[in-house]
Amino acid sequence: MQTQILMKIILFILLFLVHIHADGQTGIVHKPGKMAIDSKDNLYVSIRFGIVKISPKGEIEKITDRRFDHIAIDRKDNIYLAESEAIYQLKFKSNGEAIFEPYAGLKNTYGHDDGKRESARFNAIEELHVGLDGELYVLEKAIYLIKSVGDNSGKWHMQPLPKTSKPKNWYYLRKISDGKVSSAKNAEGQYLLLNNVSGMAVDKNGNIFFSGGGYSRAIQKLEVSDNTFSTVAGKPYKRESCPVYTPGDMANAELFDPGLMIWDKAGNLVYTDNRSHRITRVGGGKVVTLSGNNIIDSCSQNIGGRAQENHKDGPAAKALFNFPKGLAYDSKGNLYIADTNNNCIRKLSPDGIVSSFTVFNRENALINKY
Repeated sequence: MQTQILMKIILFILLFLVHIHADGQTGIVHKPGKMAIDSKDNLYVSIRFGIVKISPKGEIEKITDRRFDHIAIDRKDNIYLAESEAIYQLKFKSNGEAIFEPYAGLKNTYGHDDGKRESARFNAIEELHVGLDGELYVLEKAIYLIKSVGDNSGKWHMQPLPKTSKPKNWYYLRKISDGKVSSAKNAEGQYLLLNNVSGMAVDKNGNIFFSGGGYSRAIQKLEVSDNTFSTVAGKPYKRESCPVYTPGDMANAELFDPGLMIWDKAGNLVYTDNRSHRITRVGGGKVVTLSGNNIIDSCSQNIGGRAQENHKDGPAAKALFNFPKGLAYDSKGNLYIADTNNNCIRKLSPDGIVSSFTVFNRENALINKY
């Protein structure tokens, strides 16, 4: 009897150790958000309390408890982490300890000064992306810039809109290249302001693609050659409330709540739709649902648009998500998805199967009962 009890205890401990990771929790990735992947297919993920590294085998290592909301990795595997006002390079000592070398801006020092990256100032970083040549693109909230300049439209060039927009909905773009920080401006020296940005991607020519949830509900483009704006997909500003999701031909498609975006290897944009809990591809004249089939509530239940959150693995067309955010493709074509409110990372394989890459625990997930 004692031997059986001892064996059960040993078995329990072994099962527990299989799922444990560096912060002492049972393999659950709490509130995963933005993420990036290196050349060895290691995922770096922003979670509620810090950054974790997840190997291709699913092994989880806690890098830091320090909160960084933005992650980017260039082709040389340089890892960049950003807070609201400062950007760091993540490096490791010989003993594996993580260190954070200041890269641009200074902690607790705010502003919007361009110039040398060490002395440049940032206010409210919202997006961080790496260009093909290793330059960093930084998207910031423009409300502080607007307040500091004052009510003088001659200082900025706003994206044309069918109606006025509050200052909090404007963003401006900056680039870090050759050791210098510069803000995007037109030929007249006016700051270029983008409206209602939820996600951003940069193409090989440096053109800016940006999604807008909330009330623009579209993907739009800033052409850097002449600083003009155009619509890529969706019907911008058509529905501030009661959104609909209509995939299909780009000319007729309507988007629900497009969020974070990345490029796939074929040059299509792939984004997470936060409130319909879907992963969608835009390209080749089509808007296509890659995965997600959550039931979308009627407008009478939520005028801002909402689908019923859940978790389900299996064929992509039947999979269910729960406020997905970050995306990353590995070298084999697997798409990793930060399934935020399910507290796990999901994997969509090239053959269209969704699986839970990290541990999913329904009791730990934030799933409403309908």
